[in-house]
Amino acid sequence: MIKTLKGKEKKIMLDILDDYIDHIQKTKNKSLLARIYGIFTIKTDYFSPLDVIVMQNTVQLTSKENPKMVFDLKGSTVGRLTKLPSNQQRFW
Repeated sequence: MIKTLKGKEKKIMLDILDDYIDHIQKTKNKSLLARIYGIFTIKTDYFSPLDVIVMQNTVQLTSKENPKMVFDLKGSTVGRLTKLPSNQQRFW
């Protein structure tokens, strides 16, 4: 997955990178944290430099036999509501 980094996000990620690597190593690569593959700045003549992070996609595909709930944590509710099937078990 590729995600843009806004504002101070790149600096924060770079500041915690050593601790992140230590954690992944201490857990023998069994941590549930998404794997970060790289942080890059894209420079072009067409737009301002763009910072991006390339990371593991932790969302697994769903099927009727193995349904999952996906949450968007950005905070916006516009276009983000969905109706659960009547047979869907509620967790709250």
